[in-house]
Amino acid sequence: MTYQSRARFEEKRSTPVIDFSHFSQRCAKSNPGGTALTRCGVTNCSTRAIATIESRPRCLEHLISHYYWRLHDYEQGAAGSAPGAAQSLWESRTNRFLDDCRSKIVGLLIVQTDLPNLERARLLDILLWATELTERRRCPIQKSAQAHRTNL
Repeated sequence: MTYQSRARFEEKRSTPVIDFSHFSQRCAKSNPGGTALTRCGVTNCSTRAIATIESRPRCLEHLISHYYWRLHDYEQGAAGSAPGAAQSLWESRTNRFLDDCRSKIVGLLIVQTDLPNLERARLLDILLWATELTERRRCPIQKSAQAHRTNL
């Protein structure tokens, strides 16, 4: 099965497809005669990339650390006190990030069947955390009730 037919099949099943084809040209120059492997976009990291975040390839370790860092910032309410339009823009970006985070992690868990248990557990932790933050954003009444309970 070719990549394109597999991608169409997986699109019908609503399974995210991780595509590195747009990196092939650049990587083929540095890897002549072999298959084009994409390297992590973090400085001084030569590990093979597993996915892209914000159009930058990331290895598994840097992907996990990036998501933990961003989720921590969003949980702390990085721009929670921004006025009007800035608040709306921040909320839009947060929703987009959380949706992208969840779909990318689910895709990795489905595609990467050979992940060690520790990495699989960390990805599941990120997925649960992103889902929890999404639910808190959708149900502000529960959020305020939870805050009230912790203040008692």
